Amino acid sequence: MTSAVLDGPAGKRECRRQPDPAGRGTLLSLTEGGAKVVGLLRRRLADALGRRLVGWPAAEAEAFVTGLERFVWELREQR
Repeated sequence: MTSAVLDGPAGKRECRRQPDPAGRGTLLSLTEGGAKVVGLLRRRLADALGRRLVGWPAAEAEAFVTGLERFVWELREQR
């Protein structure tokens, strides 16, 4: 395993890089610290979206969230 590709707060390594067993490239995996950073960013995004959707009619807010979840799911599936 080689050193991280991505540095986080205070220079901590948040991502590990290792050879792809199939030889096609490099596999990246989050360190424990990286997973915590991702969790924090997801909570911040959820809070920000919640604040912006507070004035929306419930049906519109639900439709937006459903569409956003589908968008994210499809992005993940295309990897």
